[in-house]
Amino acid sequence: MDDCLLSDDQRMIRDSARSFAREKLAPTAADRDRNKAFPRAEMQALGELGFLGMLVPEARGGVGTDHLSYVLAVEEISAADGSLGAMMALHNGLVSTPIRTLGTDAQKERYLRALAQGKMNGAFGLTEPEAGSNAFAISTKARRIEGGYVISGSKQFMSNGKSADIAILFAAT
Repeated sequence: MDDCLLSDDQRMIRDSARSFAREKLAPTAADRDRNKAFPRAEMQALGELGFLGMLVPEARGGVGTDHLSYVLAVEEISAADGSLGAMMALHNGLVSTPIRTLGTDAQKERYLRALAQGKMNGAFGLTEPEAGSNAFAISTKARRIEGGYVISGSKQFMSNGKSADIAILFAAT
């Protein structure tokens, strides 16, 4: 994207992400892929820099930036380490956004700050063995009980599932 189309804040976010990605992520990306270990330290660093709370309001511990700045940052992180870029996008988009837009005040208070700061890692569960990623065909059920829900069913390919502290899970009610 031509720099003249970006605001000063958008350029600063893009350049910060690019610098961090080139200096800190790119040199060790191949090692992370070979070792198949969850990059907890790198995710924590992304949180400290504000890249895990880009769409979370400042009042909830995030940066509260616009979507273009978010996309520019994901692009720069992904250029250095595709896996971390995907995790950053999942964390901001598929985990924090549903809580931010649909969560209760108690859920927002409990989770958004910790997610935005990289102190908590989120997962996303949609895919099922028989339904794939067709949300209309899922068979996992959520049955309401006093104090919450009982979930029955199974998921497959749960993004960040092994390392998550919280999960956004799709289920039919």
